[in-house]
Amino acid sequence: MSAAAEPREAAVELLRIARALDYPRPEFREQIDPGRTQGEREEDYQSAFDVDGAPLYEGFHRGSEGREGILEDLIRFYSFFDLRLSETERDYPDHLVTELEFLSFLAMKEADADAQGGDVRPFQLAQRDFISRHLAIWLPALARRLEAAGCESPLYPGLASTLQELIEARGRALKQELEGGTS
Repeated sequence: MSAAAEPREAAVELLRIARALDYPRPEFREQIDPGRTQGEREEDYQSAFDVDGAPLYEGFHRGSEGREGILEDLIRFYSFFDLRLSETERDYPDHLVTELEFLSFLAMKEADADAQGGDVRPFQLAQRDFISRHLAIWLPALARRLEAAGCESPLYPGLASTLQELIEARGRALKQELEGGTS
């Protein structure tokens, strides 16, 4: 296995989970939630992620810290890598899908740099910092809220739990790489 395989696999898995946590699109939902109608999928999504349930926005889970500061920090992360939010499918920078797409982007950049013999460290540092300053802080709260909400479908609590495990594992792997100097 090449050194790039782990980050590339993480990038793909992060995108897969991001698509599953995005608003239900018929073409994708049929692959992960067959046997349910589009209306049932949309109902499940709305009941799981409405503001009273477990919204998919970091600022709602870290309200005491002030959402504005969180949004500013996220925009700085995205801008540093010349990324901007889509003008057509625009959402807030603290939406979980946006954050996962960004982390996937960084993991893929790391894998590409490694495959080309380039410097992977900037991408590893960015992933580590992004995880520790954002996802590692609020994903546990999201997973707990989804579990407590008693969603009719086990899809979303299961995805949140899987995602939390993936983020924790990625964080550990990055810490080992950065502290162990094995890249």
